Amino acid sequence: MELSPEERRRIYEEEKAKLKSQGEAKKKPSAAKIGCFGCLGLIGLVVIMAVIGRYAPTEDRTGKLPSPSTYRAEGKILLTIKKTEYEYGYFKVWGIAENVGDKAVFSPTITLTVYSSDGNTVLAKSLSWPAGTYLHSMEPYQRAAFQDMTLVPGEPDYYRYELSVEGCSYDVKYPGKHK
Repeated sequence: MELSPEERRRIYEEEKAKLKSQGEAKKKPSAAKIGCFGCLGLIGLVVIMAVIGRYAPTEDRTGKLPSPSTYRAEGKILLTIKKTEYEYGYFKVWGIAENVGDKAVFSPTITLTVYSSDGNTVLAKSLSWPAGTYLHSMEPYQRAAFQDMTLVPGEPDYYRYELSVEGCSYDVKYPGKHK
């Protein structure tokens, strides 16, 4: 059975109209799809905010954020300075840090502060950690080398320096007199 040219033309036009209407339907997102994506986006945002809120630092009753030293066990660090040097604008300190206390100290932060000779002006300040203790505990009676270096502006003829340890008690053994 063969179709006449008019019948073929009519079937062609019907198929063409059907495909055109299907294409237009695909182009327009339905309200249900828009609402679904909106809900998923909102749920994702709520989950992200909950995760961030869970791990964000919280205020204590005084309204202040806790400092890192709040989380450190009370140990005692002894810093023994082996060598100091001022060269090409940099002041360098080498030494040994030892936990002489009974408890571990988490990530003991050594602060090097360089002052003018009168002690009234801070010329430089830097932080360092004994080897292997950055974000790790320094166990009782553990020893580790440390070094610190800071750029001192200008070329001071006379300066003085201080070492300190944040978050626990400490002592410093200086090698004789220091400038």
